Amino acid sequence: MISEAASAHFGKPFSGAELPAAIASVKNTTAEEFLRQMNKMPLFMTELDETGEDDDGENIALEAIKALQEEGEPWEIALNFKDTGNERFKWKNYTDAREFYTKALAVKCDRNDINIACLNNRAQCNLEMKNYRKCITDCREALKLDSRNDKPWFRAAKALLALDKIDEAAECIENAKLLNPTHMQILALAEKISKRKEHLERQNMLRKERERKKKWEADALVIALKARNISTRSTSQPPEMPDGIAIKFIEQGKPESGLAFPVLLIYHLHLQTDMIAAMPETAMVGEQLVEVLAEPQSWDQKGEYTVAGVDCYMETKTGGLVKVGKKVSLLEVLSGGKVEVVDGLVKVLLVPRAKNAEFVEKWKKTMRK
Repeated sequence: MISEAASAHFGKPFSGAELPAAIASVKNTTAEEFLRQMNKMPLFMTELDETGEDDDGENIALEAIKALQEEGEPWEIALNFKDTGNERFKWKNYTDAREFYTKALAVKCDRNDINIACLNNRAQCNLEMKNYRKCITDCREALKLDSRNDKPWFRAAKALLALDKIDEAAECIENAKLLNPTHMQILALAEKISKRKEHLERQNMLRKERERKKKWEADALVIALKARNISTRSTSQPPEMPDGIAIKFIEQGKPESGLAFPVLLIYHLHLQTDMIAAMPETAMVGEQLVEVLAEPQSWDQKGEYTVAGVDCYMETKTGGLVKVGKKVSLLEVLSGGKVEVVDGLVKVLLVPRAKNAEFVEKWKKTMRK
């Protein structure tokens, strides 16, 4: 009845209060589209959008504000750009903020306070964007205009710390402290730089100590090898060895503990190998074979490689062969004067006893070639 009465009074069907035209136009607009349209209005912009309402042509409102920014005396133009940059900075839109500070500086006005503020603010933008070297450059330019401003010293120190240029960072933060000795952020950064410097100094001391020990051990190994009459030789293309695989003392840093050698067991006729990472010099070859050949090799289909069924050989300095007894220690073999350790690796050839003659004959033919 109410609806009918209203219709009779107004002369048209009554459907409730009508929306204002501006609101009605966006009633059926998605949230994403609404925010995009709002961003075209300078008052609500969070990033620059220079297109018109239909994403075509110029944004008239923005162009009008730009025109206002570029009217007036040089210092007024620069100030307008700086203020716009500050607004962008508040929104954490550092890219646009930096652009406006750059435009302000490009005006080259004669107001040092504006130029210094723009350099400091642009330095902060670069710091936030992790453009540390550009930040340092801006701080340097700001200090040329006013060396008693603590902000560029502080920001340069932060950028230098990020680059691990600790001595320079410490110098910058000390200058900032002299200018503003009670500023909490400056004091906190100074403490952070100091701790980083102490950490790096400790790391450097440990590195030098490791290098000293490494050199001492290398020299001690040379002496130990010579004392045992063990010949060594290096080639121009040594094999790539896994980390930690090398001639070394059985107990690190203790020459009296004896030497251990990496030993490569070569199944010559089958082109297969096994590695013993650290064989003590006092160990006998046969003892090691008991462990290595405890289980049949997957490729040894005939079961030829057993402790009792193989003979061991090493290549001599002249390229020949010497038979290695299984009850002889590694030290006795290496110090006998006939063999040498090449590229820090002892190589032992394992041959099935039934094929000894064949193997030796082939080796001799290779030597004659």
